[in-house]
Amino acid sequence: MTGKIFGKFSMIRMKYQMIVAIVFLVLSGCTAYDPEPFAGYPDVKTGAPGLILINSIAMSADVTDDNGLAIKSRGFCWSATIPFPTLDDDTLNVGSGDGAYSCMISGLSGQTNYFIRAFATTNKGTAYGASLSVSTADTTVTDIDNNVYRVVQAGNLLWMAENLRVTRFRNGEAIPEIKDDTEWKTRKTAARCWYQNDEANRPVYGSLYNWFAVNDPRGLAPEGWHVALYHEWQILIAAVGGSQVAGGKLKETGTEHWQSPNTGATDLIGFTALPGGYREGANGIFKSIKASGHWWTSSEAGGGEYWFYRIYNFSTSIDYDLYAPNGGYSVRCVKNNP
Repeated sequence: MTGKIFGKFSMIRMKYQMIVAIVFLVLSGCTAYDPEPFAGYPDVKTGAPGLILINSIAMSADVTDDNGLAIKSRGFCWSATIPFPTLDDDTLNVGSGDGAYSCMISGLSGQTNYFIRAFATTNKGTAYGASLSVSTADTTVTDIDNNVYRVVQAGNLLWMAENLRVTRFRNGEAIPEIKDDTEWKTRKTAARCWYQNDEANRPVYGSLYNWFAVNDPRGLAPEGWHVALYHEWQILIAAVGGSQVAGGKLKETGTEHWQSPNTGATDLIGFTALPGGYREGANGIFKSIKASGHWWTSSEAGGGEYWFYRIYNFSTSIDYDLYAPNGGYSVRCVKNNP
């Protein structure tokens, strides 16, 4: 009888300790809680998260002391609702043995908080490391004008899934809107415009910017983001199958915004490339809306020219070229979460 009473008391005490730990975690604002190590069990350390994307988080851990026990399996477990996940929750096995290990946890939901901790299992049982509270990347980004853009993931990069349409730099100063053709072609500082100077084109096709705006130190992109570099476009292109098919894989489907035939359009990852046309630097004339999309990079080629990428309605490919800084092109911004 005494043994039964003692057993019930132990269970109550364990539940009480768990409740206290959870309350402490919430009230203190901590993002990690190191459990009391089990005597004779492996010592497991959950490392800080690495790359954080919309659907994945890079994690590392270390079994620093196996206490003389063979590590049969090790890895991570996680939950969006349980502060101290166990093997009964979502789990990823990362081999066996002691020492450091790492992996990418994939298949997560965007803009969601997860509790993640490392584990190591022996014949004696399973030991766990600290439980970390980690949030996946946002599925939207907002610029200084409060325009909200969808975000998609391609490889290790986060991309705006819409053309930029901001009218102010990140510090709040206005980006001059230049309507006059002569002023546009002769301007040597930042400028923007709507296609054909018609703001009705803003919601879908966004703004056209000269490269002076792209390169302005006041910042064209939202905080923490930047105008995509040449090599980041290359990463995007590789993620959808290479330059010969990437134009089709990136384009919005249908002919509501693209002229027919919109060849090969599948919008594979939700990038939704849109044909905002362009404004010629030599004369300020607008061309090619609904037929082609042209996007500045923030990469300089030398000789006063700068890289841009383009996609056509009649092709599955994407290509790149050079142009002078007074050309007017669309912009996509990118973020790499370290």
